[in-house]
Amino acid sequence: MPVEKRNLLHRAFITGVVLKGVDAVLQILCGVSLFLISPQSLNRWVLSLIGHDLSEGPNHFPAGYLAHWALGWSAASHHFVAFYLFSHGAVKLFIVAVLLKGKIWAYHTGILVFLIFIVYQLYRYSYTRSPWLIVLSVFDVAVICLTLEEYKRVKRIRAASRSGRD
Repeated sequence: MPVEKRNLLHRAFITGVVLKGVDAVLQILCGVSLFLISPQSLNRWVLSLIGHDLSEGPNHFPAGYLAHWALGWSAASHHFVAFYLFSHGAVKLFIVAVLLKGKIWAYHTGILVFLIFIVYQLYRYSYTRSPWLIVLSVFDVAVICLTLEEYKRVKRIRAASRSGRD
């Protein structure tokens, strides 16, 4: 593989992993926020934001969707989402940190974790039909491919440095 393509793949890997890290931090912040906000407060806040749009009619797409979501939000789902976002973000942030440090075991672990996320996202998609889950899964597939290429690059570099020392 030409050096330019390897460098491009390396930069794409770094970019993808950093974006995963940003996503992880946002998930952690959202999870913590949900732990601190009661479901009733969240419902009132959402309904106050969209109240004007709902007055235009119940078929107003974003407002109607958000109202349906807010009114169906239970304490159990609230706590599940808070825990899920926090734990998912924490695991992802840990994987991102060790990948960026170049820990050799992190490549396989990261690929496995991202595969588990994809399986869960597709499982959730079968119930919710949320296109965001497909977008996240496609991004995870791209990061997995880039992680695999980065692993091969790191292994080549380490093998070359070991043979140079012999």
